[in-house]
Amino acid sequence: TFETDWGLGLRISGNYVGVQFGDELNTVTPSPNGRIGLIPSYMVFDGMISYHVKPWNTRFNIALKNITDERYIATRRPQGIRLGIPRLFTAGVEIRL
Repeated sequence: TFETDWGLGLRISGNYVGVQFGDELNTVTPSPNGRIGLIPSYMVFDGMISYHVKPWNTRFNIALKNITDERYIATRRPQGIRLGIPRLFTAGVEIRL
């Protein structure tokens, strides 16, 4: 996280998730329905730019999740493979009264 005295803020974060198993028997080979098997590790990066307008007590921000558009298995249960979120862009305004 980095923020200047004049209100510009930058934030970059990384989230690493290690190898996991989809069942209690630690089965490596995936099943045809996708409910059991190894879930590979993955790394996802997020970033945000914000600007704080101090006289208005307001902050504007733009965020980007999964910057590299990494495709990864988030879970295998209960219905089979579910992918993690794709690259996602959001914008927001925070006003403090």
